[in-house]
Amino acid sequence: MEVSNISSSLETNHQDLAGTLTPYTPGSFLDSTFSLAWPSDQLRQTSPQLTAPSQLDDDVDESDDLEDVQSAVIGFLALDQTVESNGLPFVLQGCATWLSYSTYEPLSVVQSARNDILRTYVMGEQPRQILHLLTNTVNELTRSAEYDPAESTCFLALEAIFQQILAEAGAHIESTRGLNQQQANEAMLFVNQASARLTVYPIDLSPSKWIFTKCRVESLTNILAFLQLAAPIFRRACPDPLDGFINLPTLFTTTNPVLYYYIMMDVLLAMLTVRPMFFRYTVRFTPEAHESLFSGVEGRSLRCTCGIPDRLVMMFAYMNGLFEDFGSYIPKHMTDELEQDIKRMKPIVGVSTEPFLMIGRMVVQQAWFQAALIYLYMGLCGYDSTDARVVTARSRFIKLLASTKPQRTIDSFMVFPLVILGVATESQEERNMVRQRMLGVPECARPGRMGNDFVRMLENIWSKRCPVVWSDLRGACWEVIAETPVASEEDLLATLQLNLVFKDLHLTMRPRWFKKPEAITGLRSFVIITFEDPDGLVERNLLKFTVYAFGEQTAIKKWHDTPPSCWKGSSSSLIIVIPVMATDIRGDGMF
Repeated sequence: MEVSNISSSLETNHQDLAGTLTPYTPGSFLDSTFSLAWPSDQLRQTSPQLTAPSQLDDDVDESDDLEDVQSAVIGFLALDQTVESNGLPFVLQGCATWLSYSTYEPLSVVQSARNDILRTYVMGEQPRQILHLLTNTVNELTRSAEYDPAESTCFLALEAIFQQILAEAGAHIESTRGLNQQQANEAMLFVNQASARLTVYPIDLSPSKWIFTKCRVESLTNILAFLQLAAPIFRRACPDPLDGFINLPTLFTTTNPVLYYYIMMDVLLAMLTVRPMFFRYTVRFTPEAHESLFSGVEGRSLRCTCGIPDRLVMMFAYMNGLFEDFGSYIPKHMTDELEQDIKRMKPIVGVSTEPFLMIGRMVVQQAWFQAALIYLYMGLCGYDSTDARVVTARSRFIKLLASTKPQRTIDSFMVFPLVILGVATESQEERNMVRQRMLGVPECARPGRMGNDFVRMLENIWSKRCPVVWSDLRGACWEVIAETPVASEEDLLATLQLNLVFKDLHLTMRPRWFKKPEAITGLRSFVIITFEDPDGLVERNLLKFTVYAFGEQTAIKKWHDTPPSCWKGSSSSLIIVIPVMATDIRGDGMF
């Protein structure tokens, strides 16, 4: 079915923001074989942990391979990995397990997943080692809802391998600025294979999408931190000029799918935590990346793997950019066009051997469309949860939930839209429905995991005033991740020096917090910078510049009208109001 267009007029209004492998056939073995703060944030507090009823093991035990993905990928029974000749079949079996367990439309990606495994397996000893570790991790994770990565030697080994890969690639960028696109793609390929902190839904076992494994077992804080760590490498892997925006249609049609998932998580987590994206994106279709390419069932896409259409991710990226620039004061003609674009979107679902799965998958996409309308109304238009348009979108979403019974194979792909629905709910009955559906998903039920962090964020919002506004989600996020430490003075210096205006600044004292870190209780605080400035010219220039710290625009003001006598007129000092947590270190033009 055709998906609606992201209006070219919207883009015009905002464009200054600134080897073939054989197909599958059921024959021989080889043939069948991705600053956290705004000025209005409130004080950080603690939030209770939530767990689900003890039904998780039953959920893990139920069969997830309803479409016989195992046969499509490999075709035979359990294998012993200790037998050398079974190495590749063992990995392929793990691939099938992961596809069945965590992919929106597993049969749509079977061929590409199998080809990815084969391609990676012949790359050398380290890739094979990673694949075996990943397979063991998948087997451990899918067999028990009580899986703890801290007790898994395979998981810890993968962590060490990929931290090293990221560190080496990052050091190369820092020292030479010379990491080229091919090298960055290779680094992101391996990073995504094991460091699945980047998304709330695991996708599949193919090497280029292993970015999703760890998200099932790690916290929101850790996932954001990993996004930050991978950011410079991701940017170098993109084909766009480093000083420009990333054009999503071009990237989605010309690059390795591994990059799609970083973008998705950057966009969705920015929306759900009400924080700036790590990067800015544009949506410009070209003859090579025509809009019709994003309307079909075929192809490797975010829809096939996690249930959200690529076009909707593009729209969210565009909406986030508007929100970053205008807040809830978007021109009405722009929000009207966005509303029509969303309403024209239709679900695209591939054929399945299980009719109830096709229905459930349609519900997932329809849920995303209603969630997009809620974000438009509450985020970009500034309406609260009692507004008539919000109520209409919420009611349609609730009806969608009521039309399907709770089931992990469907609900695990609705975690993000359920968070948005939860922000818009008013009644206890609606909130109980959202709570129960989320806690029925294993990664939402276990404390310390990102899904559970989102449940706690909703509980935080529901415990406070009514009606709810979009900024309440931001405050709840800060309270849930309050354990994140205040940024160190080394972090302060590093993030400020990402601004070109600070490059040639002769500091007479390192940037420092005005208060002791242990005394900081808010979401933003004062930082003092002192620098050589005999005639006051540097200070006057600095006050004219836009300065970023930890990815957010700062407020700069003078500390003293008259410098203290001990400075002897040779120095100036300014106060910068910045976020207190170093979760995002993006600076304009940094990457």
